[in-house]
Amino acid sequence: MVTRTKIISSLLLILLTSTAARAGDGPGRLRPDFKPGDENRYLITASVTTSVEPAGENGLSSASRREVTATILLRTVGVSQSGEVSQEAIIEAASSSAAINGVEAPSKAGTLVGKKIEFTINSSGHLLKCSMPELASELGLADMLFAMARWFPHEERTVGQTWKAGGQGPVYADGLSEISKNSTTDYRVIAVDKDTASIEGAVSLSQGGASVLSTANGRLNINVAASGGGRTRFDYDIAGRRITGGATETRLEGRLSNILPTAAGQKMMPREGSLLETARFSIKLLPL
Repeated sequence: MVTRTKIISSLLLILLTSTAARAGDGPGRLRPDFKPGDENRYLITASVTTSVEPAGENGLSSASRREVTATILLRTVGVSQSGEVSQEAIIEAASSSAAINGVEAPSKAGTLVGKKIEFTINSSGHLLKCSMPELASELGLADMLFAMARWFPHEERTVGQTWKAGGQGPVYADGLSEISKNSTTDYRVIAVDKDTASIEGAVSLSQGGASVLSTANGRLNINVAASGGGRTRFDYDIAGRRITGGATETRLEGRLSNILPTAAGQKMMPREGSLLETARFSIKLLPL
């Protein structure tokens, strides 16, 4: 009888240990699961500040800040047999502000209300085609939507495991930044609480090439040598297969230069400046 009790106790312990191990393994499959008719409403906010301090008497100088806030209803229109996903985002509310070298620019964000961003992505989350108002691209709203679908790993991941993807996390907007740049993010599942996976990412930024800078005399072609990084963190609804909220913060530092045209035989004199760009993007799921 004692032996039988020990055997039953041992089997029960093994079962409980196995169940606990499976429960602690983490979320497993982390990727959106789009279905026609799915709807999610999001609040999007973004701000980018760019400062260029002149190097020398004739150096480059610029200061700008751009901000945008929008509420968007994201709807899945269709999913093809090959996994292509067609979505539309209806802009329900939008506001923005911009100051370039101390001069406030008029906001036209309100004209986007009621307009749509329509796009199709493949099974890997990469953009195939899109149609949108030009202003939605300038304000970075389209970037934020496209980025939300291409951060995920292609294989299952558990707590502590990592993977790499292009972009500054699923919460960012290239179009709002003054300086174009390359970016990658190393992701890690940091926690799982019931049906929510918390994911963190280390962002790496770099740029070594041409870009455009807003100055007091208009847009100027420049060469950039800059690098930086940041953090992204977001929560993912495992059952609903959707992001419920998150934020990304980045910092980019480097040098800028512009070569002024000169007469034949004259020495080219570059204008230079030091660059600092800081950015913050956030997204939050709202009730329907």
